[in-house]
Amino acid sequence: MKIGIIHQFLDLLGGAERTTSALIDALKKTNHDITLYTSTDTEFEKSKKFEIKKINSTMPYLWKLKKQIENKKIYSKVNDQDLIIVMDGGFGFRFLPRKKIILYCHSTFEYEKKFIDQKIPGWRGILYKIVQNDIKNNLKHFNEENIHLISNSEFTKNSIKKLFGVDSKIIYPPVNLELFSNKIVKTEKVVSITRYAPEKNFTFFSKILKCCEVDFSVIGNSKLKQIEFYDDLKKQLENYKNIHLYNNISQKSLIEILFSSKVYFHPSIETFGISVVESIASGCIPIVPDNSAHKETVPFEELRYKENDENDAKMKIEAALRGDFDKYLPELKRHIEKFQTKKFQRNILEFIEEIMIT
Repeated sequence: MKIGIIHQFLDLLGGAERTTSALIDALKKTNHDITLYTSTDTEFEKSKKFEIKKINSTMPYLWKLKKQIENKKIYSKVNDQDLIIVMDGGFGFRFLPRKKIILYCHSTFEYEKKFIDQKIPGWRGILYKIVQNDIKNNLKHFNEENIHLISNSEFTKNSIKKLFGVDSKIIYPPVNLELFSNKIVKTEKVVSITRYAPEKNFTFFSKILKCCEVDFSVIGNSKLKQIEFYDDLKKQLENYKNIHLYNNISQKSLIEILFSSKVYFHPSIETFGISVVESIASGCIPIVPDNSAHKETVPFEELRYKENDENDAKMKIEAALRGDFDKYLPELKRHIEKFQTKKFQRNILEFIEEIMIT
């Protein structure tokens, strides 16, 4: 069988990209012919059963229009595939009649639903209207019988059901627990892993950073306009010597910081939160907001602070540093076993086979 995987942008190593990598690794061990469709360079190696088709990039401005143009180009190349698996982190779905499509949902698409009704002034509004109409048209086909949705958490599944009235299967993303297994003695440090972007709740996060006097590392990635956001944040925090900002660092450096830190803090909602699970595997005590998929990855209410409550978050960070929550770590480590890479790979391969025989 011919299987096409669509992941338009693979230039950052986030959760969506790691999920695609784990899927490719699993499919390479089957007898299927696999083709990856993307518009960025990748580190994947071609083989007899694995091909990469890169679509030439378009104009560097108007991000949403650029994404749409390249997305159309990609979908024009997949007609010879028996199954299409869409793995983009955002809304990369495009309806193809009579073609079986699996859409792995890393998000609830609530943003896209709001975006299509936005009124954007000037010439940008004229161009973005094209994008809005295109997304609106494709959203209409979510309930077609040849479209099969996978959600990355129960939170995502419930949100998509509420927004679109469509069911989906839960397959948790892969986490390489062995890579983050740690026996190093912890120090009184706090670490956060995020993306340098306003939607990651940095207004609240900045308050937490400034009020905590402990050694605090923030590890993030950024590209294009996000780099400007990172630079502005760095200027805001330059007088706080206990705060260390890292941007686009290597996985080795990230793991070293995780290993030496006692507490992991997360400021924003997540549809899953791979970094939260990685922190637990590394032996950190997670302190996360009491919302979204955090209730699935961190099952103890004592480790979840009231959303955007500065005092509650600070109190829980301090308690975790004192060791008050160390008793939860053994159970947390048992809990995250369900998120192992091999379980993701087994579950998604079973789902693919199930779809192809229906």
